[in-house]
Amino acid sequence: MGYPYTEFHQGKEAPMVNVNVVNSRTREQLSVPALLDTGSEITCIPIWCRRKIFRYSAGTHCQIKTVSGEIFGGRSVNMTISVGGTALDNIEAFVLDLPYALIGRDVLDHFRITFDGPAHEWFIES
Repeated sequence: MGYPYTEFHQGKEAPMVNVNVVNSRTREQLSVPALLDTGSEITCIPIWCRRKIFRYSAGTHCQIKTVSGEIFGGRSVNMTISVGGTALDNIEAFVLDLPYALIGRDVLDHFRITFDGPAHEWFIES
């Protein structure tokens, strides 16, 4: 399935898709815009998503280290995520203060993804 690159920040285009995020405990769900982030080991969801469908989930305290060496403490939540029509259960996602989710390699590694930069589109196969 093919998707066009989407404008996401200051006129820049990138591979983005709306994903369906489901609270594994309550089954509440929400459509969330997401940036494919091949440099991230883990998937991250925006804090506004946690406030909407994970509001009663304390989450697990964890730390992540960025490529620049910065360490962030925060919470993670257990979820099901659907990308391109394929649902993945038991994904532990870190909560960040961003307007969109970051789909990391913990999810991306379940798919074959092709980026066509000159055509500004990307393709996903499960």
